[in-house]
Amino acid sequence: KKYEMSPRDVMAMLGDYDLLAIVPEDENVKKAIADRTPVVHHNPGAKSSREIYKLAARISGSKYYYGQPFFGRLFGALRRR
Repeated sequence: KKYEMSPRDVMAMLGDYDLLAIVPEDENVKKAIADRTPVVHHNPGAKSSREIYKLAARISGSKYYYGQPFFGRLFGALRRR
């Protein structure tokens, strides 16, 4: 949209800092705001929610798993030990 900044403009503005995430515009954000609920609780599978989860995982130094079954995550964590 005309009033939005492009990722290139944001990178130029940040200078030496990295752009950690781009959260896409999502209709679910508007619905979550109307319900006064965080979008990650309102619709955890929404594109915007997944990007926020990825950002949180990146900041915390953990891995983000989406769509992987519970037992796959569990056994994967046990294998890494």
